[in-house]
Amino acid sequence: MEKKHKDMTKTVISQADFSRYARQYENLLRYKPSYHEVLQQALGAITRRLAPDGEHRIGDFGAGTGSLTRMLAGAFPKSTIQAVDFNASFVCMLEQEAKEFRNIQVIQGDVEKKSFPDNHFDAIAMIHVLRLTDNAHKGLAIQSAYDQLKQGGYLVIADIGRKLNQKRHGWEILQTARREIGFLGTAYLFLRTLNAIRFNVKCSRLERTRPENMLHTLDEFCKKIESVGFTILEARDDLYLGDDDFVVAKK
Repeated sequence: MEKKHKDMTKTVISQADFSRYARQYENLLRYKPSYHEVLQQALGAITRRLAPDGEHRIGDFGAGTGSLTRMLAGAFPKSTIQAVDFNASFVCMLEQEAKEFRNIQVIQGDVEKKSFPDNHFDAIAMIHVLRLTDNAHKGLAIQSAYDQLKQGGYLVIADIGRKLNQKRHGWEILQTARREIGFLGTAYLFLRTLNAIRFNVKCSRLERTRPENMLHTLDEFCKKIESVGFTILEARDDLYLGDDDFVVAKK
């Protein structure tokens, strides 16, 4: 029992882990088409429901370095895009990346808690965030998003629901990088992103020690979202090489 406790302690993801990952996050995901497909689907789900020339408030919860944030800012130039992330390194990078946009606000905050008043947002996106929150199995981040959305507002959420095959996902990055930057560039890329690779390995360990937080089917995911009061509008499980559960829901 003691050994099991020690093993689980080793797999806790710290803020230092996130900070090391943040420095290499963009470099690695630049060569991951399946991730950019998820972002495009999230952007499309919102642009189909909110007028691009309207004055909306849109939240990007767990924004990371702001890839989706910038896409939203460009697609909704008259709207306010409020990006939230818990990690100081991600927030710092996001602030730098957001400087070219006047309609982005960056906030350091916990997505499981409310950073904004109730009924504040017209839409919230939460991409690959839920599984890494402390209480994913309780759905606290989903409840928080529900409270901060206006009545009739939309939640667009994608979460990795399956145990990741690191080799398959790594091979996708390898193939893409080799096409775009050649063999030597790819070798250099992997040397520069070792911390990001270690971070993903740590997530794989968490899938074994905390499966109630990390793993789910699409049906389980939908039920968790519906349990706080959302109505499911779209649901699919074929994105991110088949490892994502992607849902669009309405309050």
